[in-house]
Amino acid sequence: MYFCGPSQIASHSSTHNKKLSQEEYLVMGSGDPCLLRRGADRRTRAGNVYHVFLVPGQDVCFDSTFKVCYSPDNFKTWAFCAYHGSAQDSHGNVVLYTVEPFPNVSGCNVRPDTPSGQLTDSTNNTLSHETFETITDPVGDGWWNSLNNGIYREEIGDECGS
Repeated sequence: MYFCGPSQIASHSSTHNKKLSQEEYLVMGSGDPCLLRRGADRRTRAGNVYHVFLVPGQDVCFDSTFKVCYSPDNFKTWAFCAYHGSAQDSHGNVVLYTVEPFPNVSGCNVRPDTPSGQLTDSTNNTLSHETFETITDPVGDGWWNSLNNGIYREEIGDECGS
């Protein structure tokens, strides 16, 4: 089950332990994309950010080739710990979102013995990183480093994490 809002749930039992592309994730396999429907209902024009948290063991990919993924169980395709993006429906409504896979895995988690605990602080770390980048680069054409200084094309969260 995926919670799409206070009272909206999208269920898709075959997604657990399956890699999902960004397009599949937004549709959730149900033909009724909660994120896009919610944006259309509220006539969202990039005024809200929806944070989608994945359960442990759920992989997610940027594209349908499954080569750029959050996949700690498959190092060949593992490329990120979380990401942000946007989607637009046919009415011009824009939905901003972050996808937050389970962060308490080696490579995405913070060091042990942090003030709020490793899981909580790992979640805070990726959530704040993607939130800042969603604000400064909401639809992929906003702020990024244009200098040839070793972090070219990186966004603000990537620079702060370097």
